[in-house]
Amino acid sequence: MGLLFKIEQDCQELSAEERQKQREKEAKPILLALFEYLEKEQSHVPQSSKLSKAINYCLSHRNELMNYLRDGNCSISNNLAERSIRPFTIGRKNWVFSGSPASAEASVAAYSLIETCIANKVDTKEYIFTNMSQEESLRDDAVLEKYPPWNVSLPTE
Repeated sequence: MGLLFKIEQDCQELSAEERQKQREKEAKPILLALFEYLEKEQSHVPQSSKLSKAINYCLSHRNELMNYLRDGNCSISNNLAERSIRPFTIGRKNWVFSGSPASAEASVAAYSLIETCIANKVDTKEYIFTNMSQEESLRDDAVLEKYPPWNVSLPTE
């Protein structure tokens, strides 16, 4: 795996098309050798062991593991996605108390907007205050009253 990540590091400055060609040339043989090795070792490992489960998992996801070779825009790692959802996963326990489905929807919309701005390197505050403040529907109090997080209607039992 270290070799594959080294190849990615070396290809970092290349265009997507050049990166895809470099991966085909350098990374594909490494992955094919890995799968060949795992197939050979599979019969020598006890079926009930964790190593056997890991080998079977890797071999059964061969196509998915090789997907990043097909497109130079794809990343070998999902670290970016993991980092992007980290605040959401940390905060989700707090969002149980949104109060109503409408306020939960509003929270999801706001979070999606913020993360989209971050992913596209757009200043979130500037976007919200300059672009969204121009939206007529956001000036209608009746529309806004349906969605704020403080619109709490807790279930009564």
